[in-house]
Amino acid sequence: MLDNPENKFKKLIRIVSISCAFLGISVLFGWIFNIPLLKSIFPDTITMKFNTALCITSLSLALYFINSGISIQNKYLSKILAVFVLLIGTLTLLEGIFQINLGIDELIVKDFDTRFPKNLVPGSMSQTSAFCFILLGTSFLLLKSKKRRYK
Repeated sequence: MLDNPENKFKKLIRIVSISCAFLGISVLFGWIFNIPLLKSIFPDTITMKFNTALCITSLSLALYFINSGISIQNKYLSKILAVFVLLIGTLTLLEGIFQINLGIDELIVKDFDTRFPKNLVPGSMSQTSAFCFILLGTSFLLLKSKKRRYK
């Protein structure tokens, strides 16, 4: 029996969202248990920061919830996760623009990596990543929106 294209697409989305969540969770475990291989694939390279992994995991879960169906719980969970990612991205971008440390980057784990001193805020993701998370968080909030203002 052949699946219709919509079911194949939903299955692909499920596989991709679970894979990305696994990647993010692996990096989170790397930070929590101080396992360098999980924080950075190659030795002596920049690590994926804790907040970056948290945002990737959150967006992966939001995508999974959106793909699972339009139950009210899935809808609200995906919106909460999107707002969380949007907030982390915005605060990180503001830290970089105004060169301030809001303390969000080392709230859960401390970043003791001093090999790359250009980073003004320890544990902070790059400004490019923060901007991308702002865009992704916003797009997830607008996804499945019933209001269509532009046609």
